[in-house]
Amino acid sequence: MVNEDKLNASQYKNLIETVFFVPSELSVGIQLADMVAGSVFRKVEKDDNRFFARISGSIRTSPQGKLEGYGLVKVPRG
Repeated sequence: MVNEDKLNASQYKNLIETVFFVPSELSVGIQLADMVAGSVFRKVEKDDNRFFARISGSIRTSPQGKLEGYGLVKVPRG
């Protein structure tokens, strides 16, 4: 039987994630990712749409306009 948790995880033995060792003020990309993640968090967890509304036009949706499962995927899914 296949362990379902391992289907969504990487198995790299020698990967060093250097992005965690760099102060965010030295990386514009990390700051941008923090702002996007923060706005999505506030929308999903706090029902605060004011920042998410500014970026929502750039997030992938279904042809019917559905966000979940297209531009927003919750992990774990269950």
